[in-house]
Amino acid sequence: MSVKGALNTLGAFGSALTIIGFGQSNIPTYEPAGTSVRIKAGRSTVDAEENDLGGQIGAVYGYNGDNEFIGQSTNALVREADEIDFIIDQDSPAEQAVYVSVSARNDAICASWIAVEYRDASSGGGGAWTGDVGRHCGQRWAWGREVAGKNPDGTDWEPACTWLDANFTNNTLSTSMKFKASDYGDLANQTLAEGRECDATIFAREGGPIAGKPQKRDLPPRPQSIADEL
Repeated sequence: MSVKGALNTLGAFGSALTIIGFGQSNIPTYEPAGTSVRIKAGRSTVDAEENDLGGQIGAVYGYNGDNEFIGQSTNALVREADEIDFIIDQDSPAEQAVYVSVSARNDAICASWIAVEYRDASSGGGGAWTGDVGRHCGQRWAWGREVAGKNPDGTDWEPACTWLDANFTNNTLSTSMKFKASDYGDLANQTLAEGRECDATIFAREGGPIAGKPQKRDLPPRPQSIADEL
């Protein structure tokens, strides 16, 4: 069972984030063992200075609505332009991983999107975080070049990809991240209206699970100063 109906998320259209429809085929399918988290790597061009946007994910961690740890996935390599479904091993498989934390390894990965689907598909499912958010919120990014849905004008939407790397290669800022799935799904309109598009994600230099949960910050996000023109 997969998410029914259209899933809206946050993506870049022009110079700003807006509500964009996320393609249903990009959402992981029902998994009886627990929450499914699909991570998609970006795609580079053959003549790009950095021509491999795939890399290693150490683990994906799940937390329930009270931000209590409920399980984690195994590690895996996500090859360039490929996608891997990470299954969170949970004692109660139908418990919803409301908060999802992703940690990279020393082999950098540039993630175009991270889509979440609950076993019970309640409230339309989880959500879909995209690399456009990382780009907008000051993380190191590259052009993702893989279609995630349609822009408001009907053209293909190819979100940026956001770098995660435990080695911080080429000034990558973060090893791990954590977000509330519904803030980039059912609640995307509210997230945007309240100006929480960056506050709804935590980025960290440390690897492994992130204990805290996303919340409103007192300071604005770091301005974008690093971009890969691939």
